[in-house]
Amino acid sequence: MPIYVKLRYILKAVSAAAWLIVLPVTYAYSWKIPPGFAQTIKTFGNSPGSPSLFILAVLIYLSPNMLSTVLSLFPFIRRYLERSSNKIVVLMMWWSQPRLYVGSAMDEKPISLIKYAMFWVLLILSKLAFSYYIEIRPLVGPTKLIMQVQVTTFQGPKLFPQARNNIGVVIALWAPIIIVYFMDTQIWYAIFSTIFGGICGVFFRLGE
Repeated sequence: MPIYVKLRYILKAVSAAAWLIVLPVTYAYSWKIPPGFAQTIKTFGNSPGSPSLFILAVLIYLSPNMLSTVLSLFPFIRRYLERSSNKIVVLMMWWSQPRLYVGSAMDEKPISLIKYAMFWVLLILSKLAFSYYIEIRPLVGPTKLIMQVQVTTFQGPKLFPQARNNIGVVIALWAPIIIVYFMDTQIWYAIFSTIFGGICGVFFRLGE
C-alpha cells in the first residue's frame, strides 16, 4: 500500500482509540451521582455533572455519518465532492474513502435509498415487536416468581453454593431466548425479502 493509505489506517485506529476513552469519560461526567466505575473516572476531576459535554462528544462522533447521510440525499453534491480538486475537499474524501473507490460518483436515487431504508426499518421493528411481545414479556412474570422461591432441599449436589435467587434456573430459562433474539434477524430477512420480492415481481411483471 502507498504510504498515505497506511497513514489513513493508522490515524483511523488512533481516532477509534481516542473515542474509546473520550466517550466513557464524558458519559461519567454527565452523572451527578455516578455509579460504579463512572465514580472512579469522575474522581480524577472536580467538575460538576455536565450532560451537554457528553452530548457534544456524541454529536462530534456521529457527525461523519450524519454528513454522509445528508450527502446520500443529494447525489449531485456527493459527485461534485468526489470529483473536486480542492485541497480541503480532497482531505475530507481521503479520510472517508480511497481516491480510487470503486463506484465513486455513482449513486442510487434518493427514492431507492428511502425504499431500502424503509425495508430495514420495517424488518427491525417487526423483529423487536415480536421479540418483546412473544419472547421476552411472557417470561418476566415467571422469572420474578422463580427468583422469589426459596429452595432449601436439593436432589443432587448444589453446583453454585453462593448463588442466590435461583440464578441458575433463570440463566437456563433465558439462554435460549437470548440466542434466538440474536439469530432471528436472518429469519425475518428471509420473510421480508420473500414478501417484497413477490410484490416487486408482480408489479414489474417478472413473475415470482
